[in-house]
Amino acid sequence: MYDNTFLEGLMIRYYPNLKLLLRITARILRFSHPEFRDNDRLSPVEVEFALRKYLQHIQSKHFPNEISRLQRNLEVQRSSSLHQLRPFLDENGLVRVGGRLQHAELSYDSTHQILLPRHSILTSLILVNEHHEQFHCGPQLLLASSRKRYWILRGCSASRKVCRDCVMCNRSRPTRMIQQMGQLPADRLKPQPPFVTTGVDYAGPVNIIGRKTRAAVPSKGYIALFVCLGTKAVHLEAVSDLSASAFLAAFTRFVSRYGVPCKMYSDNATNLRSAAKILRGENDKPQQWPLGRVLQVFSGTDGLVRVVSVKTANGIFRRDIRKLRRFPLDSDEYVPYRRVI
Repeated sequence: MYDNTFLEGLMIRYYPNLKLLLRITARILRFSHPEFRDNDRLSPVEVEFALRKYLQHIQSKHFPNEISRLQRNLEVQRSSSLHQLRPFLDENGLVRVGGRLQHAELSYDSTHQILLPRHSILTSLILVNEHHEQFHCGPQLLLASSRKRYWILRGCSASRKVCRDCVMCNRSRPTRMIQQMGQLPADRLKPQPPFVTTGVDYAGPVNIIGRKTRAAVPSKGYIALFVCLGTKAVHLEAVSDLSASAFLAAFTRFVSRYGVPCKMYSDNATNLRSAAKILRGENDKPQQWPLGRVLQVFSGTDGLVRVVSVKTANGIFRRDIRKLRRFPLDSDEYVPYRRVI
C-alpha cells in the first residue's frame, strides 16, 4: 500500500526524531489495520509494527538480490557483503545475522541482529536516537549499544560520523591547548665530554640479594641513575636506602669512575639536598664547620679509628674521622685531660 517514495519522504521530513516518525507512521497504519483501532493511545506493538515496515523497506532497497535468494532457500553469493554473516530471513521477512550463538543465553535480537546498510536514512535515525539515549556517548559505546539489536555494515565509521556530526557533543568538547615546548638548556646543546653535566634520579624500589646462598633473603633497594645531559649516557648504581649517606656512597663510586661533574641536576629530593649540604660543607674552611663533641670512637680490626659518633646541635651522627678537625685552642701547648671539642 505504501510505496518507497512515501516512506522515504516521511523519514526525510521527521529526521532525526525517530520516535516521532514511528508514532506518526503507526497512526497512518491504523487505516489499513482495524485491529489497532481499539484504543486511542498507541501501543508498543503498533510502534514496533511501524519500525518493522521501515526495516523491510530499507532491506528490500539495499539487499534485493540477497533477499531474492534467501526466499528461494539459497545462500547469498560469495561476492555479496553479507556472505560472511550467514544471513537468513525470519518470520517477519527481515534479514538477520546467522552466526553461531543460538545456544547463548541472550535475547533473539542480540543473537541474530537485524542487518542494516551503512548509507541509509533509517540507519542514521537509529544511531542518532541511540546516541541520545546513551547521553551522547562515544563511538565505541554507541556501536556496542546498537549491536544489541542491529548489525550495521561498516558500523564503526557510521558511529564515528554520528558522534562527529552531533552539535551538542562538539560544543561540549573544547579545543585542546597545545603547549609549545620551551627552549633546550645550554647544557644539552654544548659538545662536552661524558658526565660533565649530569642529572641524577632514583628508580625503584627493587629487590636486592646481597649474597648468593640458598637462604638469601632479598632486601628492598633502589637504583641511582646518573644521566649525561650531553651524550645521553647512563650510569646505574645500586643504593641500599633513601638516606643521604647511601647516595654519597653511590656518588663516590660514580665519581671514582667518571670524575667529578661540573654541574648536577636533580628533582630536589630530601636525601639529595642533604647530600648537597654535606658536599658543600667539605669545601668550607675548618673555621666554618659546625661544632660538635665526640661521644664514641669505633676502631677496626687493625685497631685504627676511622668512624666516630659526634653530637651536634642537630643531633648525633656518625662521621668519617677524616671529616673532623680538632678545634684550635687558645694555646698550642698540649694540656692533658683537656676535653676535646
